Amino acid sequence: TFFNVEPGSRVALTLDNIEELQHNIVICSEPGEKVGQDLGMDAMNLAGEGMDREWIPKTGPILAASRMANPHKAVKVYFRAPKKDENYAFVCTFPGHAMIMRGLMEVGDAPQSAESATLFKDARYALYEGSWSKLPDFDSLKPIKEGQVKELLDVRGFGKKDNFGVVFTAKLEVSNEGGYTFKTASDDGSKIYVNGEVVVDNDGVHGVERKQGKVKLDVGEHALRIEYFEKGGGEELFASW
Repeated sequence: TFFNVEPGSRVALTLDNIEELQHNIVICSEPGEKVGQDLGMDAMNLAGEGMDREWIPKTGPILAASRMANPHKAVKVYFRAPKKDENYAFVCTFPGHAMIMRGLMEVGDAPQSAESATLFKDARYALYEGSWSKLPDFDSLKPIKEGQVKELLDVRGFGKKDNFGVVFTAKLEVSNEGGYTFKTASDDGSKIYVNGEVVVDNDGVHGVERKQGKVKLDVGEHALRIEYFEKGGGEELFASW
């Protein structure tokens, strides 16, 4: 649903099609999610020309586009990233796919991944069962399972798809004093706490949404807490700083 590239960098992107239908990837040259949805509609309007054009619109804000990837095959596309720090949509333009097969290319300095084990100590998780529309008070609930984790944020390893919540905690190592931006992309809700204070509020029932917040941190260890819940549908959780 999203990836990061540095401004003006040369990018080689591989689309690995693991499904039974053809797919492509089209990256927009103008920022904003709606641009990608509009390209999807333009592709549908190609009608009989669509297959010959591999469902790539004739005109429009297209930065790069791959060929169609056949089932269980991969295609590559090469391009230079825009120089402006913005979020640029990408979609599959096979008719009808752009409504759900879409995401954002974030152009900006690459974030340090929250999954980098060298930046954290004592990473733990607590798994909860329940159906919520907002993040509950997890401290008042009893987890059904808890333990240590080598990597933060892996919500797929718990054997549950709906009606669950996870709290990840760790000690965050900060080597340089300054202002830090934290981000989440989640389906459904999530929050990031640093030293007990909410830095990112991405709560509620929704598809993949992205939120961010800033905090000033001194050199040393800081308490990190990431809360997440999944009510139904897809389950996605990404965090970076």
